[in-house]
Amino acid sequence: MRRYLLPLLAVALLALITAPSVMPAGAANAEPAPLSTFLDAYLKLPPAAERNPQWPPYVAASVDLDKRGGQVLVYLAGQEWCGSGGCTLLVLTPEGGSYRVVSKTTIMSPPIRVLDHVTNGWHDISVTARDRGAVTLAFTGTRYPGNPSLASIPTLPQGAKGTVVIDLTADHHPYALAAGQP
Repeated sequence: MRRYLLPLLAVALLALITAPSVMPAGAANAEPAPLSTFLDAYLKLPPAAERNPQWPPYVAASVDLDKRGGQVLVYLAGQEWCGSGGCTLLVLTPEGGSYRVVSKTTIMSPPIRVLDHVTNGWHDISVTARDRGAVTLAFTGTRYPGNPSLASIPTLPQGAKGTVVIDLTADHHPYALAAGQP
């Protein structure tokens, strides 16, 4: 139990640091449903009582990508979400009392970093692409790229600054965490 405490505290501290200090108009009534509720529906999971409590294996991090806050990066693992090139990253944003999928990026691996650089009003994200190394996912205005192994996605510039929000250390691996625990 103790080994899970440090990653959970780190994510909680990151959420406090990146949370907006003033709520946007109407936000008080638009608190998103719990992440686990959204993911259960999005992933079309059976009721919690009928499945392994460790499934689906994921790691989530609360981040502020657009200066309004509330976004969540979700790294999905497991055979449904992974292939030989890596796994899947969801970028979620609060909308209408729940979440909306901003983008789904496949065949990528951690570490996942939120970079200081901003494109089209949203922070760039860095992931690892097989045979490419660290690459930058820049926001297009509506989404992040779906495949980081494509040649048009730039490699991470030397010295790029950012914060690692998801890394697969032994204590922070999706299989070590129960579903719903970012």
